[in-house]
Amino acid sequence: MNKKSLLVLIAFIAINTLLHAQSKDYKQKAEEVELKVWGTKDPIFESNVLPEQYKNESVIILAQKHVLESDSKFKFRFFNSGGKLSFYSTIREKVYLNDKAALEEYSQMTFKKIESKTAAVRGANKAYSFMGIRVIKPDGTVQKISIDENAVVLKESKQAKENKIAVPNLAIGDIVDYYVSTFNTYDNGGQGTQTLTYVLADDAPIVNFNVTLQFDKRLAAEYQCINGSPDFKIRRDADGDGNIIELNAKNLAKIKNIVWSSVPRQIPIARVRYASGEISHKESEPTKKGEVTKSANNPEPIEADIKNAMVKSFLPIYTQDYKLMAMRSGFDVVKKQVEPKRPKAINSVDSLAAFAYYYGRMSAFYYNALTLNEDFSDGDRGYSLYDQLMQALRMRSVFENALKIECDFINVAGRNSVTRKNLFEISDLSILLRLHTPKPVYLYIGNSLYNYGEIPTSFEGEQAAFYSIKPKKGLFGNVKDYAVEDEGLVTLPLLKKENHIQKTLLTINLNATDNQLLDIKRNVTAQGQLRRLFQASLLMPEDIIKAERSYFGYNNTDLIKEYSDLGKAQRKTADEYSAMIKKARDAEKEKYEDEIKNEFDSKAKELKSYKPIQLALHNANEDFEMEEEFTMDGWVKKAGNNYIIEAGKFVGSQMEIKSEQRERKLDVYMPYARSFKYYIEFIIPDGYTVEGLDKLTKKVENETGGFVSNARVEGNKLIITTYKYYNNIVEKVQNWEKLTAFVDAAFEFNKEKILLKKK
Repeated sequence: MNKKSLLVLIAFIAINTLLHAQSKDYKQKAEEVELKVWGTKDPIFESNVLPEQYKNESVIILAQKHVLESDSKFKFRFFNSGGKLSFYSTIREKVYLNDKAALEEYSQMTFKKIESKTAAVRGANKAYSFMGIRVIKPDGTVQKISIDENAVVLKESKQAKENKIAVPNLAIGDIVDYYVSTFNTYDNGGQGTQTLTYVLADDAPIVNFNVTLQFDKRLAAEYQCINGSPDFKIRRDADGDGNIIELNAKNLAKIKNIVWSSVPRQIPIARVRYASGEISHKESEPTKKGEVTKSANNPEPIEADIKNAMVKSFLPIYTQDYKLMAMRSGFDVVKKQVEPKRPKAINSVDSLAAFAYYYGRMSAFYYNALTLNEDFSDGDRGYSLYDQLMQALRMRSVFENALKIECDFINVAGRNSVTRKNLFEISDLSILLRLHTPKPVYLYIGNSLYNYGEIPTSFEGEQAAFYSIKPKKGLFGNVKDYAVEDEGLVTLPLLKKENHIQKTLLTINLNATDNQLLDIKRNVTAQGQLRRLFQASLLMPEDIIKAERSYFGYNNTDLIKEYSDLGKAQRKTADEYSAMIKKARDAEKEKYEDEIKNEFDSKAKELKSYKPIQLALHNANEDFEMEEEFTMDGWVKKAGNNYIIEAGKFVGSQMEIKSEQRERKLDVYMPYARSFKYYIEFIIPDGYTVEGLDKLTKKVENETGGFVSNARVEGNKLIITTYKYYNNIVEKVQNWEKLTAFVDAAFEFNKEKILLKKK
C-alpha cells in the first residue's frame, strides 16, 4: 500500500480510536488486537539492527507488513459475525530513526480523518478500529505510547478532523513500531469486488516487505504482479478450504524525491481483486469462489469487460435516459436560437460539432448551475469513469442523430495508469470520443475545463483501442440490440512545447514610499494544460456559468439575480444561494494570493488588484489571460546608498535538483512538453545605474530542452527575457544529465542579484 493510502487508513483508525477510547469494552478488544500483533512472533520484525548499506539514510523501514484475513480464525467473541463475511486487516511498520530529521518527522504523527462512512468499505455493518505505537530503545527497552493521552484534536469540521499523536522523547537510533488494524463484517453478498494495491517501495528504503492475504472458500481472488514485482506464493489454509497468498521482498528502494516518474509504470506493484462468489469476465473464464488466479498480461479481457458495459448501458440510455432526452431537445432549441445571431458558430461540420460538444459539457457540469451541497468557489469539476461512459453515450447520440457525425469510442490507459498490457480492471482505463470530421477530433468527457479537441496530457502519444457501436435490427427493421466492434489501435496526438505555453509580462518599480518594496504589474497568458491549471486554481463557478450561458445566447447570466427572482415562495433558498455565491466571491482574492505564492515561492505583501481578462472556455487555441498588481517584500536590500535587487526571483521559483536526485535509474516521465517565457521591464530609478547584468545572461540548450536568458538596458528600463522549455514527454534515463543541465541553469538564475548603484 502506498503512503497516501496508508495515511487515509490511519486517519480512519485514529479517530475511531478516540471515539471508542473511553469504552471499557473497546479497551478489552484493543488488548486482544495488541496481543495478536505484538504478541505473535514474526521473523521479519525480529531484527533491530540497521543494515550497513542504509547507514546514511534518514529513515529506514526495517519491516512493513500488510495482512488481510477473511472470516478470520482470529475471532472476537463479541463480533458474532455468523454467516456474514468478516475481514480483519492490519498494516504494521517498524521504522529506524537515523537522524534529527527523522526525529522531527515521527515525534508527532498527524492524521486526517475522513468520515467513517466514506473511509469504511461499503456494506459494512460493523467496523472497529485499533492502533498501537511503541518505541524500542537501542538498549532493547520498550516504551508503549498511550494513544488516549497523546492524541489531540487540532481541527474539526463537518467533513474532517486532523489529529496529532505525540511520540515523546525520541532519540537517534530509536525504532518506532506501530500498527493499524480494522475489523469489519458485511451483510450477506459481501461488499462487491474490492481491489488492493501494494506498491513495493516507500518514502524510505524497506528492508523486509510482506503481504499475506487469507481468503476463505466463499471468495474468489485474482492478482497481478508487474514492473518486476515478485510473484505471490499460494497455499491452502490449515483447514484446506481456503487460500493464503503471500508475497515477500527485501531491500526495496525508496521513491521519495524521485521527480518526474510514473509509479504505475516504473515501480514494482502487486494488485489483488477479490469478491464474494465469482469474478466474471465477458470473454474469458470466470474465477470461481475458492480459487485464486493470476492475471495474464493481456488487455483483451478488460477491454471486453468495458465493451460489455457499453452494450448493457447503450439501449437503456437511448430509450429511457431523461438526461439524453433533455440534451437532444435542448441542443435543438439552442441551435435555432443562436444560428441567426452567430451563424459563424455553426457554419461548418467542425464548428457545429464544437457547438454540440460545449452544449454537452454545459449540460453535464453546469446546466443546473449550483446546488447548496457544492463548493461555490471551485469551478473545476470531474466525472468518474462510469459517468464518463454515460455522458459519452449521450453525446454520441447527439453527434450521430442530430448532426449525422459518426464517432468512435476510445479506451486509453494514460501515463498515470498502467500500460495497456498490464490492464487489471476497468478503472485502469479512461474514455474518449473520436469524431469522423474532416480531420479526426478527440474529445475528453471527464472534466469541465477541456475544450473541443483537447485530451489529458497523460494520454498524449499513447496507443489506444477504439470501437464503433452498430445497431442489431429485427425482422421489421427495429433496433433490438447493439454490438461493439473492434476497429483496431490508434496512437493519440502528441503535442509540442508550443501547445502548452505560459507567457508572463512583468513591469516592476521600486515602491515610491518604501524603496525596499517592489510594485509589480503582472500579465499572464497560457495555453493547453498550463491554461487549465490557471482556470482550475482561479476561476469561480459563477464566472464559468456566466460564460457558458453567454456563449449559448441565454438572456440571464446573472446567478444572484436569478436566485433573487425566485419569488417569495423560495425566498429562503434564494437567500442561501446568494449568500454562498457572495461568500465564495469574497474569498476569490485568496485564490490569487495563493497563486502568487506558488509561482514565486513568496507571499505578496499586498495584492492591490486582480482579474481574469479572458477565460478561454470555448476555443482550444485561445489564451487564458489574467492580470494583477501586487507589492512584494524581501527582494530588495539597502546597501549604503545602493540597493541589491534579487532580480532572479522575477521569473518565479525554479526547480532544484538535489544531490540525492542526481543519480537516477528510471526513465523520466514528464507531465507534458511545455514552455515558459518571461518578459520583464524593471524601471531604473533616476540617479541610479545597474551593475551585474552579465550574471543574468545564460544559455543551456540540448535535445531535451533549454534555458536561455538575456538582460539589457534600454533608456531607464532593465529588460530581462527568459525562455525555459521541455521538448519531450518522456526522456530516457541516459539523458538525465542533459535535462538537469538546463534545470540547474534556471535554478542558478533564480538566485542571481543585480546592484542599483547611486551615480
